[in-house]
Amino acid sequence: MRARAFFERWQSSGQETAESLAFGMSIEEKLGNASQANIYRNQLIERFPESDEAARHSKENTP
Repeated sequence: MRARAFFERWQSSGQETAESLAFGMSIEEKLGNASQANIYRNQLIERFPESDEAARHSKENTP
């Protein structure tokens, strides 16, 4: 839970990056919160479509 609190503080600073969204997604997955992890995944792909992180995470859910 401390990781989530840290991430939420970081996110509120307005300094989101592809790396930070991927980190937030990882935190939520580890905490078992698939719906929030998916929100971060979608934000990552929408905001940073050319990033390595977006490419990696968009392929995870492709059949």
